Amino acid sequence: MKPPTCMPPAISCCPAWVKYLENENPKYLKNISTCKSPMEMVGAIFRDKYAAKDAADGRTTYHIAIMPCTAKKMEAARPEFIHDGRPDVDLVLTTREVIDMMQETGIQLGELELESPDLPFGLGSGAAVIYGTSGGVAEAVVRHCLPDKSKNALRAVSVTAPACVRVITGHGLAGYLEAMDYLLQHTNNTAAAPTCGCTGEALV
Repeated sequence: MKPPTCMPPAISCCPAWVKYLENENPKYLKNISTCKSPMEMVGAIFRDKYAAKDAADGRTTYHIAIMPCTAKKMEAARPEFIHDGRPDVDLVLTTREVIDMMQETGIQLGELELESPDLPFGLGSGAAVIYGTSGGVAEAVVRHCLPDKSKNALRAVSVTAPACVRVITGHGLAGYLEAMDYLLQHTNNTAAAPTCGCTGEALV
């Protein structure tokens, strides 16, 4: 068997994965998506959208991101995400921290009055929900490319030979390292290799 000419593209959503490559396997950094993570994309959009309003009102918008992953705290502090002396995301709280805060203060979600987010930030999709699981980003991309956007659409996908689309997923860092070893030893036409530093899904 011939080795592949290159590794497939990998996602940039998981800061633990990106940090691992920077420290341990920098030769694969060229395979990382050039996109920011969703958290940092939204942070940059918020900074731009509310800059004029903040200036007019004499206030400062403080952006708090609630994330399932503790590594997001490290990501928010990375120098490339700091502009004009301020990070695009001011503070990161994990979902576990938010739950603890709510329990300590006695907040009952069911008793809170519903409030709509500012448009267009209140719009969402099923693809956004699965971003926090290994393989979720790749599945979201494939869904986007299909006429049927429903969650069951992938079960009915058929590909006419000799065309083939392969996506390999690493569950946790150890799982993805095993997948990388396989890709380096076998000829393949893998289109994408999403991974998450946590096993199965993002840690809380």
